[in-house]
Amino acid sequence: MNMRYLGLLAGLGLILAFTATAGATGLMWGTGSPDWTYGLGGPSPVIFQFDTSTGTINNTYSFATNNWMWTQSVADSGRYLYASHNTYATAGGAATHDLRIAKIDRDTGAVLSDTSIAGFLGQTYSQVNALDFLDGRLYGVENATSGSTIRGYALEIQLDANGDVVGAAKGAYVGPYPDCGLDYHDGLWYATSWGYTDEVPKKQGSLVYTSADIMNTAFTQLGTSAVEGIGMIDGWEFDEAGNLFAVTWYNHPTTVYDVNPTTWTATGLYNLAPQLPSTITQLNGLSEVVPEPVTMAGLMLGIGGLATYVRKRRTT
Repeated sequence: MNMRYLGLLAGLGLILAFTATAGATGLMWGTGSPDWTYGLGGPSPVIFQFDTSTGTINNTYSFATNNWMWTQSVADSGRYLYASHNTYATAGGAATHDLRIAKIDRDTGAVLSDTSIAGFLGQTYSQVNALDFLDGRLYGVENATSGSTIRGYALEIQLDANGDVVGAAKGAYVGPYPDCGLDYHDGLWYATSWGYTDEVPKKQGSLVYTSADIMNTAFTQLGTSAVEGIGMIDGWEFDEAGNLFAVTWYNHPTTVYDVNPTTWTATGLYNLAPQLPSTITQLNGLSEVVPEPVTMAGLMLGIGGLATYVRKRRTT
C-alpha cells in the first residue's frame, strides 16, 4: 500500500468524520418572541442557536426591520431557515391574521423571501404552528380558526427551485387542537395536540400523536395523558441521539425542557432568559442544526476518488 493510497484513505476518513460531526454537534435553533400585545414598532422576535449540552447561546438574529409579531416555529433545511410568523397590526388590525413563512439565510439572519400562506388551500386565514424539514421537503401543521376544513391537518409547504414558498398541499389529520410540536424521528412523525394531564386536578398540556406517513396516514394518539411537567408545547425536536427537547408558552416559557419519550414527562434544563433580549417573554420552536448539502457532496467526491484509484490499481 503506497503513500497515495494511504492519503486517499486518510482524506476519506476526515470527510466521514466531518460529516458525522456536522450532524451531531449538539447545536439547535430556537425562537423567541415578545408579548403579542405589542403593536407596530414594538420589540422584535429572535432566532438563536444554542448548545443543547450547556444551554449556551452562540448566535442570535433579530427581526426588527421585518415588523414580525412572533416567530411561531423554525426549520433548518441545511441551507436556509424557515420561520412561520405573522405581522404586526396595521390599520384595522387585519395584518395580524396574515400568517407567513419566511426563508432566512442561516449564516446571516437576512430574510430572503417572506410569503403569505393565506388562501393556499382555499382558507381565508391560516396559522402554521409547527415546521419540520425532511428529505428536501418542508412540512407544517395547520391551526386555523375552528371553522376551517383544514384545521388540525398536516401540510406540505411547497417550495420552488430556489427554496421559496409557493403553495401547500393538505396532508394527514393530526388532531382537533394542534399546538406546536412536530418532528420526525426513527421512522415516525411526532406531533402534539392540546389536551389535559392525568393529574388531579387536571392541567392543560399536549397530547402526543404519531404517524408513519405525514401526508397519507392519520396520526394516532400515544397513551391517554398529556406530557407531564411542561404545559402546552410550543415546539419540540429530537436530536440524533434520540434526546427530545421542548419549549412551552404556558409555564416557565423561556426554559428548554428535556422530555422522556418513554414516560412522556418533561424536566426543565435551561432558562435561556438571561441570554436573550429582556423583551423576549417566551420560546416558540426548536430545530436541530442540519449539515449543509456540500458536506454530502464532499463525501461523494471522496468516495468517488478512492473508488477510481482502487479500480486503476486493480487493472495495472
